[in-house]
Amino acid sequence: MAEWAHQLALPQAFVPWRMAPPPVGATVELYGWPKPEIENDGSVHRGPVKWVEQTGIVTDIFPVMRTHGYVDFPSFRIDRPVEGAFSGGAVFYDGALVGITSVSTEIDPEAPDLIGDTYVASLWPLLLRDFEYHGRTVTFGNLFDESIIQSVDYPDFRGKVARVDCDRCRYNDPNHPGHAEWLTG
Repeated sequence: MAEWAHQLALPQAFVPWRMAPPPVGATVELYGWPKPEIENDGSVHRGPVKWVEQTGIVTDIFPVMRTHGYVDFPSFRIDRPVEGAFSGGAVFYDGALVGITSVSTEIDPEAPDLIGDTYVASLWPLLLRDFEYHGRTVTFGNLFDESIIQSVDYPDFRGKVARVDCDRCRYNDPNHPGHAEWLTG
């Protein structure tokens, strides 16, 4: 039964991915679990958690790793902050997963007019990410090639994402695999 679920049911259960970030001006949907009230009784964590959807407008796209700073990875920025505990939540555009919420200016009830923003990690750098899947090392690119995960625009990225070393990576960690770079043009 588990093998049947893996081969037949689960692939259809996943949403399609879109490797490219949405265009500036696009409305995106962000999902998260803001302000959970988790209790730890020593064995099980429990408490009310509310699934919330918020929308935002894409204001900037950052297609390359700029530095090793806190928000300098390939990402896009939206025009509003989201509440705490949205980090790691899915971001959708036009019915496809386009990113993962990473960093946001916290909404402050004492300063509601404070203009903040949110950074969303782009998906395309994941194409070269190695991980274990059913006992073998694969990349997300492998899973797209095998149609395990569907992507709206993966063919546009096939062969156009490469690992690139940087001096800082080599200086800090000689085993660092480098960063994904989108080879445009």
